Amino acid sequence: MKHFHFNKNQLSGTLTGLFNSNMSLIHILFDSNQLTGPIPEELGGISSLQVLLLDRNSLKGTVPPNISNLVNLNELNLASNQLTRQLPDLSSMTKLNVVDLSNNSFTVSAAPN
Repeated sequence: MKHFHFNKNQLSGTLTGLFNSNMSLIHILFDSNQLTGPIPEELGGISSLQVLLLDRNSLKGTVPPNISNLVNLNELNLASNQLTRQLPDLSSMTKLNVVDLSNNSFTVSAAPN
């Protein structure tokens, strides 16, 4: 299985325990559900991932630092959740074309030079 499409299904609960670094997924789409809890750190180990859509849920906490390991990711949407604190450094993710982090409560730091 390469595509995990569960968007717009009124799913509730957490994403904990669904993923591991042995998976070779390309798309993870869980947008527009009612998911809660943190973004699982295991997502940062799925190096084949190209699209990660977790927007329009009620995910809380911080974005795991190892999300920056997703160097093949070209679309990241975490908008409209309840995510907080500072974002990890995404500069190593050179294939990113679309990033939407709007409508969260991230801490702003100084922009890199």
